[in-house]
Amino acid sequence: MIRVDGSYDDDPTYRYELGQGSYLLSSIDIVDGAPDLGTRVTYSYPMPAAEMPAIAPAQRWQLDVVSASTDGVFPEGQSYATSEERSVSIGGCEYRAIDMIIAYDDDSQSTDGLVFLPDLGFGFLAWFEDSDGRSTYTPVEIGAVQ
Repeated sequence: MIRVDGSYDDDPTYRYELGQGSYLLSSIDIVDGAPDLGTRVTYSYPMPAAEMPAIAPAQRWQLDVVSASTDGVFPEGQSYATSEERSVSIGGCEYRAIDMIIAYDDDSQSTDGLVFLPDLGFGFLAWFEDSDGRSTYTPVEIGAVQ
């Protein structure tokens, strides 16, 4: 499992916990340096995180997921598709990359575009699309906290 603290400026604004480096297990907003418990969403998959499908090039699969938050518990179908391997540059470093699309069969009908970095074992959100349009995110740096 990998924990991601992300931001849109210098201070972390969200935290994700990822299974197999790309499956969202939980998300929470960070407000004034602390997790905002009212924003936590957890996701339950039909298998333990260690048994989730490994991210590999040119694959397709579906999972039935259940999300739980302060709004309730909701079923959510998720469809996954990955690209052939390519190269991506982040912060002056080159990485092997696999593009991954996740389509959500829920009320939002949204889609995430991730880039999975096999050598690092995790993916990052490159874009998000819903009925309001598309938002694109460009990573400028990848770092590890010890």
